[in-house]
Amino acid sequence: TSIFFSEINFSFFKFEILHSPDCVLKELEDADSFSPYNAGGRIANYDENHILFSIGEWRNRSLAQNIESNLGKIIKINIDNYRQLGSDRIANAIGAYYSFKQSSLIIDFGTATTFDIVKSPGIYEGGVITPGLKLSIINLNKFTAALPIFKLKSNAKVYGKNTKDALNAGFLWGYQGLINNIIKKLSIKFKTNFKIILTGGYAKIFSKFIDKKTTIDRHITIKGIMHIHKKLIK
Repeated sequence: TSIFFSEINFSFFKFEILHSPDCVLKELEDADSFSPYNAGGRIANYDENHILFSIGEWRNRSLAQNIESNLGKIIKINIDNYRQLGSDRIANAIGAYYSFKQSSLIIDFGTATTFDIVKSPGIYEGGVITPGLKLSIINLNKFTAALPIFKLKSNAKVYGKNTKDALNAGFLWGYQGLINNIIKKLSIKFKTNFKIILTGGYAKIFSKFIDKKTTIDRHITIKGIMHIHKKLIK
């Protein structure tokens, strides 16, 4: 999922949802009259496996300013500079808190693998950013002479006797350790048993390798956007 709000001012929306069921489009259409046509945009392309939903520049500039200035009514953002916070991470935090109403840790396997902390009662506390798996695989191929692109498999061997098996083992076990260690450190730091929510392309694979119980929610970002619309736009 990729989301762009134009540096947190919510003046431009772009949603790209890959491999999503038809019901997501219906939810977007039914959600309190959330219409791309009302917002000055359009549905650019849609089929049963791919939705590309774009909303152009908001025609009413004051609407974007209203969302930004009133975001604190939905979630308190407790970080140094909220303008540096990716809008997808804000949407994830809002979607998680209002879906589960408890302290949560959202792990999003996107271009970067991000860990976002939401404490009850609706406080965004910051997070952790690590290199994304897919981007790392691509960059290893790009900047080395002999390392190939490969598809990550969950049935990796402990080590490899060929290059692809060695890469698969390194990425799978390396990220397993990274994820579990970050969860452990954040749980100790906040003295909280977080609800662990996974989203993004590798959520299903890594759900099998995380020590704590997890919930996969592929639409957590969309849920956050819908909640912003419901509370601040309609």
